[in-house]
Amino acid sequence: MKVPIDMYAKDKILILGGNGQVGKVVIERLYPEFKNQLMIASRSSGSIEKKESFYPDLKRISLNIKNKQDWNKIPSDTRLVVVCLDQNDTDFLNYCMENQIRYLDISASSSFISLAEKYRTEKKTPGSIAVLGVGLAPGLTNLLTKHLIRPSTGKIDSVDISVLLGLGENHGKAAIEWTIDNLNKDYFVLEKGIPKKVSSFTDPKKADFGAKLGTKTAYRFDFCDQHILPKTLRLDSVSTRLSFDSGFITNSIAVLKKLGVFSILRINWIRNLFVFLFQNIHIGSEDYALHVKINVQKEEGTETKEAIVAGTKEGEMTGKITALAAKEVFFRDDTGIFYMEEVLDFETITNDASIRFDFIKIP
Repeated sequence: MKVPIDMYAKDKILILGGNGQVGKVVIERLYPEFKNQLMIASRSSGSIEKKESFYPDLKRISLNIKNKQDWNKIPSDTRLVVVCLDQNDTDFLNYCMENQIRYLDISASSSFISLAEKYRTEKKTPGSIAVLGVGLAPGLTNLLTKHLIRPSTGKIDSVDISVLLGLGENHGKAAIEWTIDNLNKDYFVLEKGIPKKVSSFTDPKKADFGAKLGTKTAYRFDFCDQHILPKTLRLDSVSTRLSFDSGFITNSIAVLKKLGVFSILRINWIRNLFVFLFQNIHIGSEDYALHVKINVQKEEGTETKEAIVAGTKEGEMTGKITALAAKEVFFRDDTGIFYMEEVLDFETITNDASIRFDFIKIP
């Protein structure tokens, strides 16, 4: 599907998933500068009416991203689409690229990133740009890795990324479903340039998450930053692990995984029960933290460099970073499919007055 569009008349920003936790923050951050250009897409007119009190002056569109017929509802003056929800394929991404609609996506799904990767080398229509992997992990973890690697003169031996999430935060349903679906997952990572099969919540490592949270145990988890970074920064070994603010919960999940309990998550009603429990039982804090460690091989031996950032309300920070990236994509003069670390630097984040961390330690 290709729509004839006058590029010079395109100045609108459409937020898909704008009623969700992250989408709302994106709108709040973009509104002061783009209030006459912002639009919100919802799956049904009923949802639109229910949420109309949220920035009531913004234009709302009834659009279901899974229904290809609905894509024709996107106004011809749309310059940028910000996708704050999960997708199972790249059809909508391809549609936007074909029609010169700029595209930004916060998906953390490794399967989605893998599908999108196939189109990175294909010739694109001039003016078509997409930026993927926006948020904390992937996203901020990628920028921290880039920041650590950039001044290094030796060979990067390995990159270890650890993510801590607070169980007390009111995470969105899609984020919880993604987490539950990945608890019992086998996947591949690069280790010394060779694909290695690993499993979620195995192979624990200790990580320092800053002064408040301290050192905690983190386990392998299928965050897609570990699949993106070998391509963008040409790394041979990258692994990402997950921990929760409650060490008891983190280690209990690892034990249950070892016992094979999570195989029952294949049963739909049990999976839905786990999702419900994670949504409604908040037994921790709203803290989050990221730790990135790289080992650099030099003539005099191995040098270790580390970076840590920590704060509260992971969903809010994801929205702030997404809004910052949206501004970059809106004005950027480029063509192609990129990842966040290819268009932004960590300094871009820290130089933004609206983005502040409770704890930060970088070289």
